[in-house]
Order: sequence, then C-alpha cells, then structure tokens
Amino acid sequence: MELVSKIFETLEISQLALVQLGLAVVLAFLLSTLLIRPILRTFEERDNLSVKPIEESRRLLSEADEKARGYDGALRKGGVEALTRKRLVMEEASRAARRQVEAVVEETNRNVDELKVRIAAEKESAATLLRAEVAQLSSAIARNVLIIPGEVFSGRDTHFRISYAAPDEKLRQGCEILCGMAK
Repeated sequence: MELVSKIFETLEISQLALVQLGLAVVLAFLLSTLLIRPILRTFEERDNLSVKPIEESRRLLSEADEKARGYDGALRKGGVEALTRKRLVMEEASRAARRQVEAVVEETNRNVDELKVRIAAEKESAATLLRAEVAQLSSAIARNVLIIPGEVFSGRDTHFRISYAAPDEKLRQGCEILCGMAK
C-alpha cells in the first residue's frame, strides 16, 4: 500500500480523487444495473416486437411466394395434361363417330342394294303382269271388247264391270267374246 501512496503523491493525486474515482465506478455500476441494462432490454424487446415479426413476415411471404409459384406450375402442368386428355378424348370420339358413320353408310349401302334388287324384281314382275294384261286387253280390243280391270274401281282384281249403256245385241256379242277368251 505504501507503493500506491507514493505513486499518488508523485502524481499529486489526493485521496479525495480516489474517493471520487470509487464513487464514479460505483455510480457506473449502479447506472449500468439500474438504468442502462433495463433500457437496453426495452430496446431489445421492441426489436423483438417490431423487427423480428417483420423478418418473420418476410420469411413467410417468401415461403408463400415459393408455394404460389409451385402451385402455378402445378396448375399449368395440370391444364396442359387436361388439354392433352381432352384432345385424346375428342380424337377418340371423332374416330368412334367416323366408325359409326362408316357403319351406317355401309348398312345404308347394303339396304340400298337390297332395295335395288327388290325394286328390279318388282319391276320385272310388274312388267310381266302388264305384258300379260296388255296381251289380254289387245286380244279383247281386237275383238271389239274393252275390258277395264276391277282394281281400277276397287282394291280387288277379282272382277270386271260391264257397261249397260250399249244395246243388248252388243252386250250379247261381248259376253260371247268374253266366254271365248276365258276358255
């Protein structure tokens, strides 16, 4: 301690200065403990309440943007896949419709061919029938008798009509001719 007091004497530092220095150190310690640290804690809490939530919100926004980009990409990809599937379904439906149309055309052509055959057969049958009737009518007309088939006046071909507008002698001649034609 002697050494310290000699140093103080040489530097002309009085004990009052030491007391003041000690008081300054104690005051600094007290101010640090009671005033500065609580104020710094308050500032830190304010930072925690203001800066950290902002940083957290930026992080969350960044994650949300990343997810949104992922969703947009997935949505585009889904849209492309949906369009591809739609095109495939439309092409398949078009092919199915073409097959149906071709089947209907083929069936219609078969029906038309069958109808052509039936019409040709009916035409030939009608021509044969008409030839027979024409031969019979021409034979009757050659004998001065006009025969009108019953189907002209009704739906049946089982009879014919006789006109009574002619004189009786003509009617007798016509009946004899008809009887001769029937034999």
